[in-house]
Amino acid sequence: PRRFMRMWSDWKAATGYVDFTDLLERGLEELDTCPGQPAVLMADEAQDMSALEFALLRGWAEHVDQLVTVGDQDQALYSWRGSDPSAFTDAPAATVDTLSRSWRVPRAVHAYAVDWIQQIPGREPTVYLPRLTDEAITRVDAGKASANDPTLPVAEGSVVRAPYRCEQPAAMIDELTDLARTETVMVLATCSYMLLPLIRALRERGVPFHNPWRLENGAWNPLAGAGRLLNYLRPDTDTYGPEARLWTWPEVSSWAEPLTAKGTTRRGAKQVIENQAHPDRFEKAAQRKGHAVADPVDLAKLAALFEDDAAYRITDVGTDTPTAVDWWFEHVRASRRSSLDYSVQVYRKHGGAALRARPNLTIGTIHSAKGAEADHVFVFPDISRAAYWGGWDRPGPGRDAITRQFYVAYTRAREGLHLCRPSGQEYVRFPKPKEADDR
Repeated sequence: PRRFMRMWSDWKAATGYVDFTDLLERGLEELDTCPGQPAVLMADEAQDMSALEFALLRGWAEHVDQLVTVGDQDQALYSWRGSDPSAFTDAPAATVDTLSRSWRVPRAVHAYAVDWIQQIPGREPTVYLPRLTDEAITRVDAGKASANDPTLPVAEGSVVRAPYRCEQPAAMIDELTDLARTETVMVLATCSYMLLPLIRALRERGVPFHNPWRLENGAWNPLAGAGRLLNYLRPDTDTYGPEARLWTWPEVSSWAEPLTAKGTTRRGAKQVIENQAHPDRFEKAAQRKGHAVADPVDLAKLAALFEDDAAYRITDVGTDTPTAVDWWFEHVRASRRSSLDYSVQVYRKHGGAALRARPNLTIGTIHSAKGAEADHVFVFPDISRAAYWGGWDRPGPGRDAITRQFYVAYTRAREGLHLCRPSGQEYVRFPKPKEADDR
């Protein structure tokens, strides 16, 4: 690390660049007050701030009316970037308010998570109560009871040990699918590569899933590529209900673009479609050539752009839609099939409405799900080799960080926590739930 630090510092000096730590240090040296001169400073997720970040914050706080910091020491997930939860818990404060009731975690999950997190030595004790039952919440909302009343009935929930491993995902798909029909489900792992076997299995089975907190990750959000198929399905009432209608030219352009020319469109048809779909672009070209702008969309004119059998097949959308989809995908160019295959599989298994609906199944790393929740959460115990031998195998900050990571995973569950089994030699041993047997 020291050698890298010297190389990094030399490179910054040679190029004139600064990194985030440099900006913080310059802020401490050059900015006595917060830019914008606010009256109040608020810092959320303060447990993930470093000592340097806290020093800058508290320096600025001397020149404001109030500083409010909000955080949870047990959910500190970024020690690898220098976050220090003790900087949050040890900071002097005029007043300390504790949110003493969870609005997510039921009793069984709460008890398991609290027992787990208490293994961190020197941890500042925190007391909070599990989620209330729906009836008790109604009483609180009506002003007939206090949310912090320990005598109110709480949601029970469950913690079970599930017989599933990340490298053998086929066994768990049926249960995930069954639960996701009526409830939200989340599958979490410490590293994204551990989820790849499950993702492949879900794609092969056409099971809808996503991760709305990491939309930039295409592997976790494969339905993001369903746009062309959804445009093709626009006339289908099973997909769009009362919103079903005939295509617009831009929609035709979208679903016709990946088709092979052979056996689908007539010569020059794709250019006509593009001209219709982008009239402004076409108008400029047409004006240069002295031509008129193309006519508005018309079903007869659209059918005339396709060969006879193809024209017949596209008019099946809305009447014999599965046949029309099979025809469309059969004529997609080979280079585009892999990007569209999953969407077609989902359609064949679940219908077009599933392509538009928000999936009930979420896949992701524990880090990606921080702040999220689901009715049922499945957690794999595996950790990377570096995390095991560099942290979990001995007491210290590394082990504490992994302990907090799994605490965050446990506390995503609103109803059921499912503790899966390890696939390799490097894993965290989940304690057996006190009130449940193995499945």
